[in-house]
Amino acid sequence: IKKRNGVLVSFDVKKIQDAIRKANDAARVEAIAPYQFEKLVNTVVDAIPDGQMPEVEQIQDLVEEKLMLQSHLPIITLIQHL
Repeated sequence: IKKRNGVLVSFDVKKIQDAIRKANDAARVEAIAPYQFEKLVNTVVDAIPDGQMPEVEQIQDLVEEKLMLQSHLPIITLIQHL
């Protein structure tokens, strides 16, 4: 993964999980159910193109896109500020 400052780091799915979980916890409305949470994370990870070095912003965009498809608008707003 290429971070915002240009540094390359290993991909860590836990970072995606943590960001979604923090936004979900902060939303307190329309929260993502546990069974939806893992499905969402897997959908985001599967959408990352093979063989590419994604940037943090690209992954954040994927998370927002997948949240939007599931109509989790309050969480999208919060995840943009993490």
